[in-house]
Amino acid sequence: MTTDRVVLKDLIKKMDKDFIQINKQILEFRAVLSKLEKDYEIVQTIKTNTKISKTYLADVKDNVNKSTILENIGLINKTMNQFSTDVSEIKGKVSDIDDFLEKFRTIRIYKLDDQKKIFRFISGFLEGFSEYFTFKPEFLGVVDLNQFALEINGKKEGSGIKVSYENLPGLIDAAYSKGLRNFVLESNSLKLIFSPNYVVKIMAENEMIKKVDKVAKEIGVQIGAWS
Repeated sequence: MTTDRVVLKDLIKKMDKDFIQINKQILEFRAVLSKLEKDYEIVQTIKTNTKISKTYLADVKDNVNKSTILENIGLINKTMNQFSTDVSEIKGKVSDIDDFLEKFRTIRIYKLDDQKKIFRFISGFLEGFSEYFTFKPEFLGVVDLNQFALEINGKKEGSGIKVSYENLPGLIDAAYSKGLRNFVLESNSLKLIFSPNYVVKIMAENEMIKKVDKVAKEIGVQIGAWS
């Protein structure tokens, strides 16, 4: 059993390393596509000019045949056609990998446009989840918890404040009005970590992550990774 767990860990690490490299290579390929798009525009200009001047047409013929451009574009065209076929064949397998691995996701990062959208976002998946939540600033001492608890109708408990779901809008507004940009809301198996620029990291069971994703898509919240 121990050996199997070690092998699994190594396999996950290998795939992660492969995926990082593949994403870098995809970015490089996008640069290739950009170059080809510019070359296409050049050819369209040349094509137009050949219709205007016979001398220009002759110059094109002469310069093309003095270069290796025909061999190179022919090879590119052949390679792209094969690449298109290969991508079509592997695309389904990539989707299968993604679908399978997503079943294990318990962390997701979301980016909102502004403060106004925050409660609309979190209420979409928090309503009915829990009656109370615990608020914790990232650093102790940045706010007087006793005073802050009074302001938001909460109750100080240890290093945090217990607050009801109904008081979350006031809590969020009060936190931002005090300049707090790094704080946590948690309840049971759910944790929301707020960061500057309206970034929210959510740690929860996979079913909850799926629910959050659905809400995010419905109201236009970005799903991804930001630092």
